Amino acid sequence: HSNIHLTYGTAWKGVNTAELVYRAVCAGFRHIDTAGQPKHYNEAGVGIGWAQAAKQLGLKREDIWIQTKYSSLDAQDVSKGIPYDVNASLTDRVRQSVDKSLENLNTVYIDSLIMHGPENNWEDTILVWKTLEALMDEGKVRQIGVSNMPDFESLEYLYDQARIKPAVVQQRFHQDSGYDTKIRSFCTEKNIEYQSFWTLGSNQHLITNDWFRNNAAEKGMSAECLMYVFALTIGITPLDGTKDDGHMREDLEVVRRMKSGETIISSEEVAHISELLGISGSSSEKDVAAETSSLTKEINDDGTELTLDSETIANIESPHSNIHLTYGTAWKGVNTAELVYRAVCAGFRHIDTAGQPKHYNEAGVGIGWAQAAKQLGLKREDIWIQTKYSSLDAQDVSKGIPYDVNASLTDRVRQSVDKSLENLNTVYIDSLIMHGPENNWEDTILVWKTLEALMDEGKVRQIGVSNMPDFESLEYLYDQARIKPAVVQQRFHQDSGYDTKIRSFCTEKNIEYQSFWTLGSNQHLITNDWFRNNAAEKGMSAECLMYVFALTIGITPLDGTKDDGHMREDLEVVRRMKSGETIISSEEVAHISELLGFPTN
Repeated sequence: HSNIHLTYGTAWKGVNTAELVYRAVCAGFRHIDTAGQPKHYNEAGVGIGWAQAAKQLGLKREDIWIQTKYSSLDAQDVSKGIPYDVNASLTDRVRQSVDKSLENLNTVYIDSLIMHGPENNWEDTILVWKTLEALMDEGKVRQIGVSNMPDFESLEYLYDQARIKPAVVQQRFHQDSGYDTKIRSFCTEKNIEYQSFWTLGSNQHLITNDWFRNNAAEKGMSAECLMYVFALTIGITPLDGTKDDGHMREDLEVVRRMKSGETIISSEEVAHISELLGISGSSSEKDVAAETSSLTKEINDDGTELTLDSETIANIESPHSNIHLTYGTAWKGVNTAELVYRAVCAGFRHIDTAGQPKHYNEAGVGIGWAQAAKQLGLKREDIWIQTKYSSLDAQDVSKGIPYDVNASLTDRVRQSVDKSLENLNTVYIDSLIMHGPENNWEDTILVWKTLEALMDEGKVRQIGVSNMPDFESLEYLYDQARIKPAVVQQRFHQDSGYDTKIRSFCTEKNIEYQSFWTLGSNQHLITNDWFRNNAAEKGMSAECLMYVFALTIGITPLDGTKDDGHMREDLEVVRRMKSGETIISSEEVAHISELLGFPTN
């Protein structure tokens, strides 16, 4: 029951669970995590594994710490089995699930019982929590906790409502949540154990970093093991799901060293690793300048230094800035690599492509960003890459298809993503988009669930949709989704009423709305005399002013220019807007909306 420990994670181990848990306990693990969720966990296997190891080693039940979870109906899969009667009351479902867990785990009590995630409303969430409290009162459970809390405010509200306070919070430890800085601070303050899952899978940008890998090698350990050391050092208990005996021994050895009082990583190293992860990153101009100060030199072919001009440095974007342009790569063919290289050197940090060879050259994108990154000293996490899964109807056999057309739909999506990872020279994708709905809702939802699974596995950081035919389709998909879309990419044009309802929905749900064909679809505005004169008065092209308008009303446009001058011009207005400058007034926004033909209602 040491404060410094690793918990053995058992998700997705299926029929091998019993053997792996047995080996983990024999190796030295004494904390085990599982869940009453048969689609991802094999609780009975955990029960067999720990009991066999305990018998072998002469351990008693109290020598092993077992944590399981109650998983709501939304998190279950009927085809895999559900550990309770779906028609029972919510309270009875929780109790039946726990009774099944006790049976599966060969135990008369559970050391830690977690609510696997909030219910669909606060009334039900609090009811589940009260049932957990009652089970603790009855002695079936030693402590209770929560997992997958969407934000700090939700955790704080539950904590305030709880009679028995949560003893543990288990969360995915990743960049998109800001590494739960506020939640972890709250846990420290309230003496709550913060457990992390997907600690390795969600942080490949760190684990593959050259400095980090070299630092690990100098310390005589793998980069994965050093990641666990970092987590433990900053007060996190990671779930460790390794299946390899050597890694089990390696991981447990560093725990032994830390428990003995050894400092494996210094405070300076903790600070640098935090910076590499992006834990303390700020979007302020000052921080962006500091982060990019090392990028101010290029190397000529002859090895001499070439200092980048101040305009280029000023235009370098943070890959996580809210106000930005995304470099679009459609229809660039054999010139893709060169154009992406030039775009990144100009200051673009967001790139859009697709697994659709008839319109995109993903491999060219991979070559271009990698060459530019090498030239500028950028890391993978400095570049934000978005690609798409494109259905069979959107492909052209003569141009190549990135998957086996005879494979199942799920396998097509997975093969497409694997090919994208290969093409793009990366181990993860920042944003993966479903390029358009399938021909029916059943297939569309299946594709979405596959995207969710890829995000679960750490291959993808966020998921989104494109080419939604109407608001109702987007709303239906959103309602069906377990992981909600983070981005909606649409053609921004008059025939769709400029997606007024969709854009309003995106604003309400904090979804990024991206536009393509922003210039091509709106030539009636760009060629308008008033608009061109207004652009000239502001010292920019009409095309650039169109991007300013889009950014001003909350749209992220794809910018596919092939001209270096236009790249610099477009990025300069982004810099000005990020600094707080208002380039077009509210009256001008209203007039431009009228010229475009925005719906008046």
